[in-house]
Amino acid sequence: ALGEKVLLLEEGMLLRLYTGPLFEKYNIVPRGGATTGCDNPFLVQRFQSLCGGKDGEVNRYITSIHTLTSGVVKLSKLTPVQKVFRGLGGNL
Repeated sequence: ALGEKVLLLEEGMLLRLYTGPLFEKYNIVPRGGATTGCDNPFLVQRFQSLCGGKDGEVNRYITSIHTLTSGVVKLSKLTPVQKVFRGLGGNL
């Protein structure tokens, strides 16, 4: 459609997972899962609890996040540009 690349099945599946059960895991990786330079102990601890495994191993979801980003980029090219209104989160 419109001369753009086709959304792959894997990208669609990961986009769906991102809007649901894996949102928190995918979002904690760049915040608390940095290999160097994370000064926030809460984020590091949260990353360890969500993405940690046995023997100190962690899952940074590298391939999943790369594929997810690819899907977001493809979909963004199909979305018309328009004004976006964001909520204030109860801070009126």
